[in-house]
Amino acid sequence: MNRKSKRKQIILRRNPIMTYEIFESQHFSLKSFTVLTAIIAILFLPYQNLVYLFIGFIIYLSLTPKIYLKWMTTFLKMAYYWISFFVLGMIFKIPFQSQFSTFFRIFILFGISIYYVSTVHINQVLGRNNIQTNSLSGNFFYYVFLTFEFIPMFIKQYKKTSGKSPYEKLEIVFRKCYKIGLNKSLKNVSNSNPLSFFSFPNFYLLLFLLFITIILAV
Repeated sequence: MNRKSKRKQIILRRNPIMTYEIFESQHFSLKSFTVLTAIIAILFLPYQNLVYLFIGFIIYLSLTPKIYLKWMTTFLKMAYYWISFFVLGMIFKIPFQSQFSTFFRIFILFGISIYYVSTVHINQVLGRNNIQTNSLSGNFFYYVFLTFEFIPMFIKQYKKTSGKSPYEKLEIVFRKCYKIGLNKSLKNVSNSNPLSFFSFPNFYLLLFLLFITIILAV
């Protein structure tokens, strides 16, 4: 590893704004409740209040601008779907205002989903919420989360590995996935001490939840 890559890693570790550290430190249950409240607001708010929610959400994510890029990249990958969506609306003579309102709601839902998926990890769900992994339901829960983490990892490593026979390729990919999973496990163990509930990340999340509640009440 060269000096530039080492320096980059040190900068990323020291600067939480360049990573998801602030949002990752938030309490899992509180975050889940906030996201659920936000989804309800997105589905039922009138358009004007929805704009206020969107602006508040953009400001909320400003502590970690990296999520903006992931949000836009994921949304643009479905550009053909959105073009088809508006073309079908024109064919069936659906008012443009109704179409745009639906499009806008889906766009914000994408952002909420990416924020949640990007900042929640298995160690938060299993470790911080005292799920009993020695029970049948706990083992099933653990298996589902591990599967969801393994599949994207496997696909990514499989695409990177080339020039081998199918058997050798699978063997190499499984070894890489094992090493990555082991490193993640060691990292989770080293960072297993959760912050106090009365911390800045949770206070920041509570402010966002209060903002959503006020918009719903108006």
